[in-house]
Amino acid sequence: MPRSRSSSAWGLKIRLRAAASSIASGRPSRQTQISATARALSSDRLTVQIGVADIAAGGPAGVTVFNPGPGGGISNAAEFAVAAPGENPIPSIAHLSPSKVMTDVASASTIVVLIDGTNFIADSQAQWNGANRPTAFVSSTQLKLTVTAADLALGGQGSVTVVNPGPGGGASNTATFTIITIQSRTFVPMIRR
Repeated sequence: MPRSRSSSAWGLKIRLRAAASSIASGRPSRQTQISATARALSSDRLTVQIGVADIAAGGPAGVTVFNPGPGGGISNAAEFAVAAPGENPIPSIAHLSPSKVMTDVASASTIVVLIDGTNFIADSQAQWNGANRPTAFVSSTQLKLTVTAADLALGGQGSVTVVNPGPGGGASNTATFTIITIQSRTFVPMIRR
């Protein structure tokens, strides 16, 4: 299934890869009003190069693939956003590590969660259930989020998002972090006299 991507129009060429099924080699890929011939990497992956001038304005874009008949047709659109020059991209979360934790409510402690994705910048801000949390920028594909003991003590699930500031920017997709709460019991031996 194709994933959303953000791209920058600052480079000379943008290489777009799509994952799909039943792709025929040498078939056109359509992006807005642009037609470009895609190169099939396999039966479920293709690559196409889109010129910078074609996406210089930035904004939302979609890519479809056309296979001729019999039985062909136009695929569903894989949507992505293109950041205009001078704008921050929209971040995207691929996964969290760890994505769940087991903790004792009474002794929960702060943990660091790695957020892997794309389009992170030095000013990216990770959020836990919509509230900012300490965030460390590692690279354009990784951030470190500090989740507090108070967050973990609530149990259940936490929603993690990343926000890039303007100009441009915006909020990422939401990743779910699961908290399995346990209650430890302390047994004190009783001595009878």
